[in-house]
Amino acid sequence: MSNKKFITTFVLIALLNGIALAGWFYVLSVVKDNFDTINEIRSKIAVDDKKIEESSSLKKIMTEATGEKQKIDSIFLDKQSIIKLIEELESIANKTGISIDIGSINMFSLKGKFSQLFHYLVLLENISYAISIDKIDFQKQEKSSPASEWQANFEISLNSFINI
Repeated sequence: MSNKKFITTFVLIALLNGIALAGWFYVLSVVKDNFDTINEIRSKIAVDDKKIEESSSLKKIMTEATGEKQKIDSIFLDKQSIIKLIEELESIANKTGISIDIGSINMFSLKGKFSQLFHYLVLLENISYAISIDKIDFQKQEKSSPASEWQANFEISLNSFINI
């Protein structure tokens, strides 16, 4: 009987040890799977962190370039900024005290004293838009108007027009 008790005890201990060993291997496999998952997540986080850092750098570069882009955009004209150019042509006419008649963006006429028309020409050459003055025609007005009244007809080309 004692032999039987010993064998039963031995079998029970071996069975418990087998169950404990199987449990241990199960726990280790779960931990290993979790460890692999954690490593994959860490790799993805590292990649995402790098993307965020690159994105931040790109945003910083874009922010720094905004000022330069605005300077460049102020020179080139699109359909909306044609109105601004016309307003600037009229503003220069008001500053010089002459009247302006704009037929098109490329052709306009001015009336005033010769010195005022010449001053307008100087200011026109210094506006912030890239234009070429193709033709200027100065004419002294007829005798019916004041003797100092002149007319200038301008033809200009827009060198920086963007047709969007």
